[in-house]
Parts: sequence; structure tokens; C-alpha cells
Amino acid sequence: MQLTHNYDKFRQELAAELDAVEKQKVGLVRDVGVEMLKRLQDLSPVKTGAYKASHVLSVGQPSKARAVKKDPGGARARGRMAAARSRLARIKDLKRATIFVTNRARHAHLVEDGTGPRTVKKTGRAVGSMPAKKVYARVRQAMEAVLQARLARVGK
Repeated sequence: MQLTHNYDKFRQELAAELDAVEKQKVGLVRDVGVEMLKRLQDLSPVKTGAYKASHVLSVGQPSKARAVKKDPGGARARGRMAAARSRLARIKDLKRATIFVTNRARHAHLVEDGTGPRTVKKTGRAVGSMPAKKVYARVRQAMEAVLQARLARVGK
């Protein structure tokens, strides 16, 4: 009888500890999602433009939200951050914790990858090239390191 009682108590304690670790991991995913979107907005080359305001965080599947045309006061970018926090708050377990960040601005690919030398079609005048900013690549690389460091602290 004593052995059964100890086993049940051990099983309950273990289940409680595993639940606590799961909650820590879910909290970590939420924090990393917010930080990732903030870094994308901070690294956006034009602080009040369509590119910065068009970063959209979604959970479970990529967003089909439209791109923003202008955001002179930054209100739409702040609104997208608030919406992201709300979406992340709905994550209850890690099975549904796939986070997507997209940017549907028409020129998002040019900001990320840059362009080669360009010319104006009508005049044939060279207008130079746009260097690649690699905003998403830089944030992804930084967030991988942040995530690894934070995961190492989970359960401690």
C-alpha cells in the first residue's frame, strides 16, 4: 500500500512539473514572437513606410493581410504589434505554436534581396542598384541564438 501511495504522489508531482515546463515554453514562444516582430520593425530601413507597417505575425498559418501603403505616424505598425500580442496570447500549447511573420509590401523582396544595376526604360539612364538589407535573414539568425539561450534556461 505504501509503495502505491508514493508512486501516485511521484506521478502527480512529475505531471505538475511537466505542466510548469510546458507553460514556460509557451511563454518563451510568445516572448520570442513579440521580440522577432519588434526587431523586424526596428531594422526596417524606412521607419514610417509601408515596409515597416506591413510586417504581420500570425499563428498556425501565414497571414493574408494586405500590405499597408503608408504609415507616416507609425500607428499601423503599432497596431500590428498589438494584434500580434493578442494572437500570441491565444497559444495554449506548443502543438499549435507555429509562428509566421510575413510582409506583403510590393517592394519587400527588393528590401530583402536588393537589386542589380537598374535603368529607366524610357530614357535608358542608369539609376544604380539597391543594396540588399536582408532584414528577415538578420532577424532569423539573431532569433535562433536568442531562442537557444532561452531554451537552455527553461525548467531551471
